[in-house]
Amino acid sequence: MNNEHKFAHNVAHFGLCSRFVFRWGHFDLRTFAFRAKMRECDVAKANERKCEDATAKKLAEKATKALYEVLKKGRFHNLSVQCQLDLFDKIVQPILLYGCEVWGFSNIAIIERIHLKFCKLLLHLKQSTPDFMIYGELGRYPLEIQIKTRIISYWSRILTGKDTKIAKLIYDLGICMNHEIGGKIPWYENIKNILNNCGLSNIWINQTIHNSQWLKAKIKLTLVDQFKQNWQSILQSSPKALNYRIYKEELKFEYYFDTLSKKDAITFCRFRTCNHHLPIESGRWANIPRHERFCAHCNKCEIGDEFHYILSCNSLQQERKQCLSNINIKIKNAISFKFIMASTKHCSLRKLCAFIRKINKKCSPG
Repeated sequence: MNNEHKFAHNVAHFGLCSRFVFRWGHFDLRTFAFRAKMRECDVAKANERKCEDATAKKLAEKATKALYEVLKKGRFHNLSVQCQLDLFDKIVQPILLYGCEVWGFSNIAIIERIHLKFCKLLLHLKQSTPDFMIYGELGRYPLEIQIKTRIISYWSRILTGKDTKIAKLIYDLGICMNHEIGGKIPWYENIKNILNNCGLSNIWINQTIHNSQWLKAKIKLTLVDQFKQNWQSILQSSPKALNYRIYKEELKFEYYFDTLSKKDAITFCRFRTCNHHLPIESGRWANIPRHERFCAHCNKCEIGDEFHYILSCNSLQQERKQCLSNINIKIKNAISFKFIMASTKHCSLRKLCAFIRKINKKCSPG
């Protein structure tokens, strides 16, 4: 390290940790120190990104162990789906989000994969099950929303804190440095982007917060609303949700998880989320065009999807009469299909699950 770098390092270090201002005439030597450090910024930034990604990976590894323990205890004690989700939020989630206020600008997809993995294992679903179906059935939201909310909350506490605090001094100097190097410090840019995306750019520009609690609530509400809009967009555009969107209209925890037995709830959930061997799904695995995935058990030449087997397939006529006798299905349309699949009556749901098991047995490759 040459003398210029040594001097810059010492001024920057001492300037951050004290109230003294180093000047040469009218020139602030701390500015000189930061400019000297800019030469090392690109390398340091790359190393910082690797460090933050490594932090997320380590937390994900620890959380995975806790995840399997929660599932193990849940099955041993026969806990409800809602109870196990609550255990995830209280045991696994704190591990995943530990210190996220600092590293939350990194690759948080690693964190969300653990969340989705837990939900899919809990419901006995394939890992290839579309994420929007998982969020929809359980009424869950991505952990990214909590991470961003916590980052803004932490930032607001720094901004409204005493000017003599070390964190506030470093933050103020970091703002200057971020401006000097053209906005290359990820943590600062992440906060700026969150506020911009939530329509609160003026708060970043003015660097002034009047009510931290209001800001935190506003950010969370905006992020939730944005996710709901995105979820609805995917729901309406996904080809795999052609039948799913008939009976699934809003993102909420489904009633049947609380009313049905665990066996019936899992059976119903798997059928709703395309975790079955109906031709509409097995044909996709064999690269058969969608319009050619016909039912092999009747002569109607109709696509073998959930709608066909619940309402139309001739080979299940007897079973349909036994299980759905209390439901009027003379008119076979989307309204009847929604009425059956979105039912909240315990007796009707139990009989529907029994019928679904007969459908699965008929369509099973074995």
